[in-house]
Amino acid sequence: SDFKNTLTKAGIQAEFCGGALICNGVVAIKRTEGGKISIEGSVSDDYYLIRKLLYEQFAIV
Repeated sequence: SDFKNTLTKAGIQAEFCGGALICNGVVAIKRTEGGKISIEGSVSDDYYLIRKLLYEQFAIV
């Protein structure tokens, strides 16, 4: 996906596993059945960086 490429360019390892995009082994990004995107993981520098990149990639409405 485009977002996976964005993460890779930022130096974040990302791979799809079980319907989620796992980032640096600590953050999971999932798309819900309703089409919303959820981000899960412990609060860390990686979490905030990945969230920032996600917000930049998609419009928040």
